[in-house]
Amino acid sequence: KYKDCMECHIKGNSFLKSQIRIMMGTALDIYFGNQNEDCLRDMLKNPNKDFIKKVADPYGLYLSEVNY
Repeated sequence: KYKDCMECHIKGNSFLKSQIRIMMGTALDIYFGNQNEDCLRDMLKNPNKDFIKKVADPYGLYLSEVNY
């Protein structure tokens, strides 16, 4: 479709403010080698620890469906 384009689908029944942007920012940091692959595991094991969160730009992120 587009050169240098990535598509990711996330489905859930509720999300926190900026949660998707944080998830995508962290995933992209790992993908580009800016974060260790174990950082997600560490974040999940230590939810109370203050980790630096990479927030993805909102450009290109789209809400595609809402179900009630």
